[in-house]
Amino acid sequence: MEKILLTCCMSQQVVAVVMMLYKNIIKYYCLWRQEFIQHKCITLQGILLATFLFTIYLD
Repeated sequence: MEKILLTCCMSQQVVAVVMMLYKNIIKYYCLWRQEFIQHKCITLQGILLATFLFTIYLD
C-alpha cells in the first residue's frame, strides 16, 4: 500500500490534482460553515497542506 501511495504521489500531475481537490473541498466547506469556522479555515488549510507535503517528502 505504501509503495502504491508513494508512486502516485511522485507524479507531479497527481499532486497537482490532489492539491486542487484539497483546496476546493476546504473552500466549499469553509463557505458552507463560514459563520462557525471562518477564523479557522486558513489554519485548517495550512495543516492539511503541511501534512500532505510532509507525507510526500517523508521517505
